[in-house]
Amino acid sequence: MKTTTAVIKLVLRTNKKLASGLYPITLCVQFYGRKDKSTGYAVPEAAWDAKNECVKKSYPNASQINKVITDYKNSVIGRKLQYEMQGQPYTAAMLIQDVQDRQDNNCANNRVFKDMLKNYIEEKGIKRNTIKIFKQVYNALSLYFKNENFIIDELTEANVKKFAKYLQDKQCADATIRTYLSKVAAIYNYAIDCNIVDLNTYPFRRFKYNNIYAKSVHHQALTKEQFQAFEAYFINNYFNCDYFNNTFTYKNGVYANMMHRWTEEFTFCACLFSFYAQGLAFADIALLKTDNVKELTDNGKTVYVIRTKRAKTNKDVTIVLEDTLITQICFVSFLETAHQRDNYIYPVLQSNEHTYNYVTEVQIKTAFVAAERQLNNNLKSIISKINNTLIDHANTYKHELGQLIDTNTTFYAFRHTFATLYMNTQEANPVHLATMMGRSASGIFTYVKELTNIRDILEEKNKLLNGTIKYFV
Repeated sequence: MKTTTAVIKLVLRTNKKLASGLYPITLCVQFYGRKDKSTGYAVPEAAWDAKNECVKKSYPNASQINKVITDYKNSVIGRKLQYEMQGQPYTAAMLIQDVQDRQDNNCANNRVFKDMLKNYIEEKGIKRNTIKIFKQVYNALSLYFKNENFIIDELTEANVKKFAKYLQDKQCADATIRTYLSKVAAIYNYAIDCNIVDLNTYPFRRFKYNNIYAKSVHHQALTKEQFQAFEAYFINNYFNCDYFNNTFTYKNGVYANMMHRWTEEFTFCACLFSFYAQGLAFADIALLKTDNVKELTDNGKTVYVIRTKRAKTNKDVTIVLEDTLITQICFVSFLETAHQRDNYIYPVLQSNEHTYNYVTEVQIKTAFVAAERQLNNNLKSIISKINNTLIDHANTYKHELGQLIDTNTTFYAFRHTFATLYMNTQEANPVHLATMMGRSASGIFTYVKELTNIRDILEEKNKLLNGTIKYFV
């Protein structure tokens, strides 16, 4: 259709169905040809009001969506009128591109959260690790809204509360929810500073997420006695041990179960290895391969040196394991069979049977979440059994019952246990601890001394339990 002026309309592209089952809303500019530009929004066909070129009020967040797409349409109309008033020729593509360029260069004209986040990161000079968290928040919000191009206006108080509940349903820890909401608050405050949204619309005026998802120090670490009870229960119930010769045999079915990530046997091994591997996080344990390990001799004794890099902090970590009974069970047993799992030491990303093989970033993250969720579920059952044993032990020997292990303890508690027990030793050094755990000690010191000597690391670690384990259960 030829006209003397551009015809600008919002249309629903019903001939282009997306994978989500929705149809994209596009801006159509017709003037000696046609140019379409996606608005970034998609809705069901039944939710589109073609006559009024808007989303029907009954559709979720319709008012916010309509504001954005209408503003975009009016911007293009405004640009068209400028060209015509000045007597300048234009094309449909020029109108759309002009408005797009102005939006890209002016945050105040762009209400899309993704673009606002990009501008915020660039302007504030956000550090790499924090950028990762912001991206995780954006991905979670995109899944919650089922739209990658949601706008800042959609972050209402009601929606951020529902988003927090959504994270809870995904079994996110309170600390994670609190962190995610703080990042949402940061971007919203940025939008207020840019005059994109009004201060009165701030979604956290009444929603005090810091109080609701308060940082908890409960269940963060086991006591020395609780940890020894945990370890002793595993040894005494799953193995026949000769402590004098430092040898053991597996009880029936134990070894086979250890090699599967969903079993209680594997949960025991992963938790104990995390502790003795200087509080190594589960994501880092899952990524360990045989290339990370060297078997060396120190003063005639075998030691296993693991050199890896923490995924969270990107810091190099050197782990040294003495050749103890626990090391043989919880580490060497897996090391010897790693060739069956593409050289992964632990069966998280690959199994002996090759029934799964997680390769992409999304697959790996999914595997971490699923495996750690199963570990935590197993821990509840395991700890209940240990507590019952402790009660029976106290009743039998007329001992005073010590503190039972809280059944809400999670896998991450073993990282905290390593740190807590180490810091409770007389000669504890926070710098050494930071280095052993792959953390920055900048909050305490401005410089972290590198522990590169194997004997130094062994000396620091031997302070934990005075070099001995008491199997008292």
